[in-house]
Amino acid sequence: MDGYEVKRVMDQVHISAEMQEEVIMNVQDRMESGKKRTWNVRRMAATAAAFALMAGLAGFPVRAFVGAVQERMESVPKAQMTELNNMVQ
Repeated sequence: MDGYEVKRVMDQVHISAEMQEEVIMNVQDRMESGKKRTWNVRRMAATAAAFALMAGLAGFPVRAFVGAVQERMESVPKAQMTELNNMVQ
């Protein structure tokens, strides 16, 4: 991406002229220095661990709910279950 393309893209964004010039200069500086944005391995590992923890914690209430529903269904007497089934049919 050369300077002309950056300027063309920035013209489509509605920000002040000073901010636009600052963004263009930052892009040019990064392009000239050859710095690329790299992912920090520790940050990625921490994010993955947090995601796994959240997924695990979200699973506990679901399992408890399923267990409660299953327990309730098993405690319904057969006669009542047959009556409910016939009503649904």
